[in-house]
Amino acid sequence: MVGGDSGPATAVDASPIFECLCKKLENVFHSPQKKDGKTISRWNDRQKNLEKRILTRKVPLSPPKTGSTPLPPARPLLPKAITTPPPPHTFPILAGQPLPQLPPPIQLST
Repeated sequence: MVGGDSGPATAVDASPIFECLCKKLENVFHSPQKKDGKTISRWNDRQKNLEKRILTRKVPLSPPKTGSTPLPPARPLLPKAITTPPPPHTFPILAGQPLPQLPPPIQLST
């Protein structure tokens, strides 16, 4: 394939027809230009112009959509629950008993 600065394809399996097609496409669709060391893509400019045309187009506002019957009145809110912190939890197994002692760690011999 032909690259911007690379020249013709060097791969053995590159088709001469495909290479010719790429050259012709490059002649029609030029590479992006560089200005002050920055690449300027014409596709970005094209997209910006398209978006600007769409956003600045005057579109008439449609009337608000309403149903054939009015909505029922809103329901009153439920009263807020009074939040009190729960009592501290006690474990029934350990209630009133001293904490069990853990066995000593196993010594590994090296």
